[in-house]
Amino acid sequence: MKWARQGKAGIRLFIMTVMVLFAGSAWADLTISISGGSVTQIPIAVSPFANQAASPQPFSDIISNDLMRCGMFRLIDPSGVSAPMVQPMPFDAWHAKGADAWAVGAVYPQPDGDFSVSFRLMDVNKQSQITGYQFNVAPSQLREVAHRIADMIYESMTGDGGAFNSRIAFVNRAGHYFTLQVADSDGYNAHVILRTREPILSPVWSPHGGRLAYVSFEHGKAVIYIQSLVTGKRHRLGRFRGLSSAPAFSPDGHHLCIVLTFGSASRLYLINDDGTGLRPLTNTDAIDTEPDFSPDGGSIIFTSDRAGSPQIYRMPSTGGEAVRMTFNGKYYVSPRFSPDGKNIACIKKVNGQLRLTQLNIATGQEQVMTQASLDESPSYSPNGKMILFANADSGPGRLVVVSSNGLARTVLQAHAGDIRDPAWGPLLSNK
Repeated sequence: MKWARQGKAGIRLFIMTVMVLFAGSAWADLTISISGGSVTQIPIAVSPFANQAASPQPFSDIISNDLMRCGMFRLIDPSGVSAPMVQPMPFDAWHAKGADAWAVGAVYPQPDGDFSVSFRLMDVNKQSQITGYQFNVAPSQLREVAHRIADMIYESMTGDGGAFNSRIAFVNRAGHYFTLQVADSDGYNAHVILRTREPILSPVWSPHGGRLAYVSFEHGKAVIYIQSLVTGKRHRLGRFRGLSSAPAFSPDGHHLCIVLTFGSASRLYLINDDGTGLRPLTNTDAIDTEPDFSPDGGSIIFTSDRAGSPQIYRMPSTGGEAVRMTFNGKYYVSPRFSPDGKNIACIKKVNGQLRLTQLNIATGQEQVMTQASLDESPSYSPNGKMILFANADSGPGRLVVVSSNGLARTVLQAHAGDIRDPAWGPLLSNK
């Protein structure tokens, strides 16, 4: 059974067709490749951490890849310059290489089996420390610490919060099995949440990151489940005669907007997270699907073919008149709000190709973010500075991240499986 290539971008719009087509494999390491401009990027050097070979995690590589992925930094080659943690520091050498900032650190195993990790971020021009920290953590937390350091660097240099210490969810099909997996924001450290022979679709995170809602076909039709990532327990979200799909959590996490399909029409409904309180939000003969709440919870965007072709609409989250938002093309699907509510990421058909596009809500200006032909399922990072999506140009689906400024594109290349439906979760607590 093949996943619908072009249909996946419109998979929930033409849901009846897709549900006819759709009646855990181990995660391979991800290879990261990065390209992009450097016009407004901050030049920074990340030296290999002292004693890094004693750590099971390559700290400097993790941090460097995080910083490159967001499009805000230009990495300076650290080779040929010493990396002491104390004075005298080689500021002149870094200045000669063009670095404005320099990150240096060390990692040492402790007698109790934990690790001590320290780092300093230095201002090369002022020859002073910008920030620094020391962590004492278990081996299993080392990769998280590297992401936290990248977040601290990002925030210190840009003034905005980082998003590297977060998680992503995605569906992987390999062989006869579908798996729902959760991984770090760079795709590593993946583990299986659900493994089944039947298709899984549309994973979405609860606002605080403790639960996932998704669609499963394990009962012979599309059914929405909510699953705890702490306990692994899950419950079916209601029992309906028709098909349920495309869940979206409200910002408070207590409600979801879902799609129920009876006959040829698909309509939006609001429901409590325990399956009670179902009430309709739309009531047309059109196919309304792919809802997403605004960050303030006041409105919902969704895809509908009520104008004859799939377009993006916005309506109050309590129901009411829906206003069309897209007019510069005949095909828009999979809309997602940015965390600040100012932009929408979606998939637009451009010259027959499905491309990730960003729409500014206030101005209506659109920016096509890729040159690909089969993009699908966009999802913003918690700080809105990156967009995760799937791409199937080369055959099996793969994870891709593009910076919202358009300067960096990162391919998270899986060596096995067909990866679809990525969703970026909230920032993990740094406490």
